[in-house]
Amino acid sequence: MIVFNVDFTGVEVGGRWLSEGTYVAEVVSIECKPGKQDDFLVWTFASIEPETAGARGTLMTSLAEKALWKLKETLIGLGAKAEGPMRIETEKFIGRKGKIVVVNEPYTGSDGIERASHKIARLLPREAAQEPSGVLAPNSTPESQPSPPDDFAALDFIGDDDIPF
Repeated sequence: MIVFNVDFTGVEVGGRWLSEGTYVAEVVSIECKPGKQDDFLVWTFASIEPETAGARGTLMTSLAEKALWKLKETLIGLGAKAEGPMRIETEKFIGRKGKIVVVNEPYTGSDGIERASHKIARLLPREAAQEPSGVLAPNSTPESQPSPPDDFAALDFIGDDDIPF
């Protein structure tokens, strides 16, 4: 007989992943993982649209020099200015919103079973990331906000979303 203790506090039944499509979503976590050549970031986004609220997708951005274009595209999609040398503090991106494009590229797991990927292919440029009604304050546009500094230590994002930095 097996006996064990478990705490289900905060655990939801069944993970919901986004199907193919375009969604307005927010960053819920960012993890740095080791890669074969360079580390990479795993960005997890959750939809904020009423029909798919809470459903998730992941985006991977390599820190390899030849792949920095995708990290730059991601930062711009989240409203940050990405130019020149920068210090990036990932926690400053938690809660940021952007418009994501989800694709399903099946993969075969180490157990030989084919699975769906629910992969975010890219973030669209910030101006394309129209928030669902009520998320952005009236008259809040990227043009009406100052550009954030190059040093992310004092980063101020474009847009108004009640995040205190």
